[in-house]
Amino acid sequence: MKKFSTLVAINLLFSLFFSIFVGFKSFSFINSSFTIGMLYLLCGILCFVWEKGFFNIALFSFNKIAQQLQKRKGVLIDETSITIEDYANRENSFIYTVPLLSSGLIISSLTTLISFNIYF
Repeated sequence: MKKFSTLVAINLLFSLFFSIFVGFKSFSFINSSFTIGMLYLLCGILCFVWEKGFFNIALFSFNKIAQQLQKRKGVLIDETSITIEDYANRENSFIYTVPLLSSGLIISSLTTLISFNIYF
């Protein structure tokens, strides 16, 4: 909950500073808040996809290519190679995934609702 409220406070501060900078033009606060909320949501989705292991096989492939290139250059490397099963079953964890997802979704939804209520 602390991370969520911190992200929302950062969003409000940046949106307020942007609104002051552009001279409180119409919808400037709502637009900037929506944009920051969508960035939160995008980062949260990327962290979620990374946690679930979508990129593990690609990282395994790049690691294998790097090992082959180092062997060709004559660099001594460890022969403790990791198998594809180790990479496929590896789990990542980020502490900001849920706060980014929830704050981005709530901020974007609220600003969308506010903009429709003001417009109509």
